[in-house]
Amino acid sequence: MKGYQTMRSNFRFCALVLVVSLCGCAHDIAFKDHPHPVTLEVQLGTLSGYKHTFGSDGSTYSYKYSGGDGADGELHINSQEKPNVTVPLHLHAGPTFRIAHVYFRDDKGQLSSPTITNPKEAVIQDKNDETFPDGYYVMIVENVLASDNIVIISCDPRIVNN
Repeated sequence: MKGYQTMRSNFRFCALVLVVSLCGCAHDIAFKDHPHPVTLEVQLGTLSGYKHTFGSDGSTYSYKYSGGDGADGELHINSQEKPNVTVPLHLHAGPTFRIAHVYFRDDKGQLSSPTITNPKEAVIQDKNDETFPDGYYVMIVENVLASDNIVIISCDPRIVNN
């Protein structure tokens, strides 16, 4: 009987090790970065080759996305990438600029509000289990001129689940 109990105890230990190992692997696979991160450059004023928008103070700002799948910040997440794809976003701007938030439109609930890891970086998570052809994400950038003078700037490219 003692041999049976030892064998049963060893079996439980091996099963526990297997479960812990599989959980670790599954976590690594489940949250895979999209191979094309996005960078947003924002500057005050009107610059050639950039898109133009207005800040909340009425000033003109120029912005340009690079990276993504079209080299312009547009993203095309394919079903082969499996569920839970993450897309890193980077802000390239002066020291007074920071990422405030990222909003989504027409994404069928596939995109989650990103984690903003620091003022210049964020990560979008895409469930990627349903297609949507015309989704958009909007990076909201703030230009902090003073503690009581924060200008809000909206910049939006397209995101598609194929």
